[in-house]
Amino acid sequence: MYILSMYILSLSKGRRVDRSKYKQVMNASTSRACRGTTYILRCADNKLYVGSTTNIEERLKRHNAGYASEFTHLHKPVELVYKEEYDTYQEAFRRERQLKKWSLAKKEALIAGEIERLKELSKKV
Repeated sequence: MYILSMYILSLSKGRRVDRSKYKQVMNASTSRACRGTTYILRCADNKLYVGSTTNIEERLKRHNAGYASEFTHLHKPVELVYKEEYDTYQEAFRRERQLKKWSLAKKEALIAGEIERLKELSKKV
């Protein structure tokens, strides 16, 4: 993906680049299924962090090492408490954005699998 990023960056600056590298990257990235995961972490101080990734195991390691986000760096160690898998990263990212808008009570109900409570919390007053 680095090559793809550099290609796009160079186009924005009006530079010429070797398009064959770009085509190789695009063919490689579209030929394999790119799955995405939306996840919720519980931090050491009981705060919740919502994120999305294409590799949950690696991302969790990075969170606990303090490299994945400033928030989890300040509140580590973290524990994976919930995850949803999607066919594409874009779907996982959309779900992440949705969950980040939820209240703490709704997130806790989702983590606990309390569907009826989640429905009740979702009703508009």
